[in-house]
Amino acid sequence: MAVQKNKYPITHVLVDCENVGLSGLLEIVSKTDGQLLKFILFHNKDNKLNIPLSMVDDFCNAKSDGRIECVELSLPANMTKKQAENALDFYIAYYIGTILPFSPFNSHCVILSKDKDYDPLICHVQKDFPDRCERLESYDQLKKILNLNSNSVKIQEVAKSAVVKEPVIEKNEESNIDVYKRFLKKKGWVYFPKSTLRKIYSFACAATLEKPMSRLELINQIITQKIVDLTKTQINNAVSIFARSGLIEAAGSESSGWHYKRTPLYWREIDKAMLTRMESFFDSKENVPDSTSIKQMLYGKYEEEDANSLLKEIFDKDVVNS
Repeated sequence: MAVQKNKYPITHVLVDCENVGLSGLLEIVSKTDGQLLKFILFHNKDNKLNIPLSMVDDFCNAKSDGRIECVELSLPANMTKKQAENALDFYIAYYIGTILPFSPFNSHCVILSKDKDYDPLICHVQKDFPDRCERLESYDQLKKILNLNSNSVKIQEVAKSAVVKEPVIEKNEESNIDVYKRFLKKKGWVYFPKSTLRKIYSFACAATLEKPMSRLELINQIITQKIVDLTKTQINNAVSIFARSGLIEAAGSESSGWHYKRTPLYWREIDKAMLTRMESFFDSKENVPDSTSIKQMLYGKYEEEDANSLLKEIFDKDVVNS
């Protein structure tokens, strides 16, 4: 099926693991961290995923964040291989039917398979949802559409190279990152490592899923279960970040406790809240946003254009070093 020109960002990738395998998946999952993109893996018990040790964390975190869902086919013991293949087609058709009607204006499904038998289904779906469903035959095609080719540089990769090549700072001279972190702290925002926030957020989402908790109850649970090695005050500061980023909601009333909202875009929400608190620092004409330093502080992984757009949206001015 011809690759269509995308009008809408891809939100769901439905992978026929039996047909295209899993080689190439992890690279895309890693490079799209922070984007509203979910991978649904349709597999049988024999499909294997070989994960390099360097990517285990990326896969586990993506699964924990809800960006990867594994759907194993439930097949009768006496089913033939051809029948099993047809069953997978029905599985994918069912999932498309649960995704597009419920979010018709902000969803775009891709079936990743070389099987042309999906094409009549896609043509039928496109009658009601034009440009929101298509089939791609390989991970390379998907990378191309997502602009994840070799020339597309991730912000974190830029940051790593910048660390290696950054100029030597005089003994008493602060880097811009240190200045920004100090300013944020004055604004009540303590900058934590990404791994620390991820552990607390994942635990908070799971712990408050069924039963809402007060902030104190959650903090005590984090300490009791040794989720992170921080003091009570530090954990409170970290939890405040989620509140300021709009990632919690009251269960009926504030006194009833809080639920922590699980969303694949939580890094983006945190980044927006952090940048908003930095905004007043640049009210002075002398303080011009240094985009290279600011991008190194961002938690999410963004393409250059997306990161620059985010900075411009918050600061409402051009940034330097872009």
